[in-house]
Amino acid sequence: MRLKDVVLSPYRSLLRGLGKAGTVPLGVFAGAVQIDDMETVQNFIVVADEKMEDDALLRYDFLSRFQFKLDANGFTFSSFSACPEVADINQISIHDYACPESNVNAPPQFAPMIRKLIDEYPTSMLAESPVQLRVVPDEKIKPFCHQPSRHPPFEAEAVKKQVDDWLKEGIVLPSTSRFDSRTVVVKKLQAQSRTRCDAEEARPWRQKYYS
Repeated sequence: MRLKDVVLSPYRSLLRGLGKAGTVPLGVFAGAVQIDDMETVQNFIVVADEKMEDDALLRYDFLSRFQFKLDANGFTFSSFSACPEVADINQISIHDYACPESNVNAPPQFAPMIRKLIDEYPTSMLAESPVQLRVVPDEKIKPFCHQPSRHPPFEAEAVKKQVDDWLKEGIVLPSTSRFDSRTVVVKKLQAQSRTRCDAEEARPWRQKYYS
């Protein structure tokens, strides 16, 4: 069915999704859309027949929420709630208002309902947070200390020598912490033993001594 007295205006955006290639629209026209007792103006983009597999194309997320009717008088939309036989409790309502102001700008049939929701919305705050943080004094914290790994004598000596060199150069400082973790020993390509520490912790002294 053809719509009468439709004048197309230029539309310069390229459409994608109608096929593998982009589609250049023939134009766009504005039409009055009536949904129940509401009327709004929507833009309709027109493309050539050979660019489409269907006779008419509307956005699925829009069309899935309404009944669409096209006749000699034009096109009309109606919500599923207005048609009990096709109503679905899972359908999203076409009226979605987030209005922090006291004045409600809504169709008359929905204004009382929206006003009631705003007036009855609970605004009380919890007296105390359900999230609790347990603060343990330092003297009551149980220290953890990883047991030293067993290494052959030459590897243990390599670790001790490396740590002594770091202490001498000021790269590391003697620690009195009650928490420690293992130091990793790796083999270089030359079969020499080297200790490895966290890269983020090592970056400052590495830049200082090897940049």
